[in-house]
Amino acid sequence: MKRLTLTQLKNICLSIRESIELNKSKTNLFKEFPQGCCRDASLIVGIILKKMGAIELVYCRRDFDLHYKSHAWLEYNSFIIDITADQFDTTIPNVIVSRTPIMPFHQKQHEEPLTFSIAGMDAIDLLKDMEIIEGALSPKFSS
Repeated sequence: MKRLTLTQLKNICLSIRESIELNKSKTNLFKEFPQGCCRDASLIVGIILKKMGAIELVYCRRDFDLHYKSHAWLEYNSFIIDITADQFDTTIPNVIVSRTPIMPFHQKQHEEPLTFSIAGMDAIDLLKDMEIIEGALSPKFSS
């Protein structure tokens, strides 16, 4: 079982974020990225990280309440991994990989093992988008 380091996680997440930003016009689910894309972005990041050996990923989410909109992110080896947090505030880093919650909305209410079934009815579109995004990744990060 391979453990990815903080530096490796950040570099991989930055590369995925860049690939999404450069290719969002070609996708079905990421046209408004990062707005409203936290679930799908988390799934893509998680699937790519799993291919790289990070199998202990947990999908986390917080539901809408009076203080925060709903949000989703990943946790791995006690790291919070979030490539869409800046959708709420542009002063937030666009890629978060941290052992400490940077934002209050990272106080999870729900967690579950990372599986593709989380995508629900969007699974086919997500698979198509993932091919585009993963295909555009730097060769050192593609599986």
